[in-house]
Amino acid sequence: MSRRLVLLIALALLAGAIFLGNLALGSSGLVWPFNQGTGLESRIMWELRMPRVLAAFAAGALLGLAGTLLQAVSYTHL
Repeated sequence: MSRRLVLLIALALLAGAIFLGNLALGSSGLVWPFNQGTGLESRIMWELRMPRVLAAFAAGALLGLAGTLLQAVSYTHL
């Protein structure tokens, strides 16, 4: 395997771990993302934490895309 592929896989695993960690941790305590807990825990997970984490990942991806497009348009390749 090439070094670039290994780095890509490692970064994808790290992003997945951060995603699950952000879902599990919060001010109401540690909640495993996919258990069938109480109604309140389920509501906190799917109505508060999941949209926040998805929005954070989407914002990061769009910022990366904007930076890439700006580099391509201005011909200042890194």
